[in-house]
Amino acid sequence: MNLVDALIAQDRAGIAIVADAASASVSELVARGMDRDRAEQLSVAAEVFYGSVRNTKAQAACVGAARENGHRLD
Repeated sequence: MNLVDALIAQDRAGIAIVADAASASVSELVARGMDRDRAEQLSVAAEVFYGSVRNTKAQAACVGAARENGHRLD
């Protein structure tokens, strides 16, 4: 796999990246080497997709659709 293939794979795994980031704080992500603005964006996305909500079925449907359609992180 070359770098272009790796980027394509990363783009298609956007919701998986958000899921992984959901267990880390912004400070933790920054300490691991991530730019603060990216860490903050991931934190917000993690709250939307994996945080506490009233309609958990709708939230799960959104996560499922993002996985199925290979939505990009951005």
